[in-house]
Amino acid sequence: MSVSSSERSAVESKELLVVRRRDVRRLPSVDQAGLGSLPRGYKRDPRYPSPRRFRQWLAFPIDMLAHVAGAAAVGAAAFAKGMSGGMLILVLFLAFVGFSFADRVFLQRACGATVGKLLTGLCVIRCDTGERPTVRLLIRQWFIGVFMIVASALG
Repeated sequence: MSVSSSERSAVESKELLVVRRRDVRRLPSVDQAGLGSLPRGYKRDPRYPSPRRFRQWLAFPIDMLAHVAGAAAVGAAAFAKGMSGGMLILVLFLAFVGFSFADRVFLQRACGATVGKLLTGLCVIRCDTGERPTVRLLIRQWFIGVFMIVASALG
């Protein structure tokens, strides 16, 4: 199977790929067909045949809900201790950031997926090796996501 040069360069510029968990489980038999040298994630990639766009769309609000719920629980505990005003808002913000970081970096490194991806049957792999992403790569992706949210909010 051949891949066009434009498709190869588009795929090689990506670092992480979201795929169905069941496709990753069946990979050893597919890689024996000689596809190991082709970049992962190009259109019609036989290693990852399952549709996943809707699952990705569904995983995001689940993750956001988990981050908000965690922050709300911390905020409720802080409010019960008598905290209010600006300090309570700061605690809520820091708790949200902390839950987001823990989900998108530590849980994703340990399980290969965030809470939302786990519930929708997805996982994250590295495009170059097909293995779990490193902590360094996940931290970088998390900061890029934060930057994009801040830039879109300010722009």
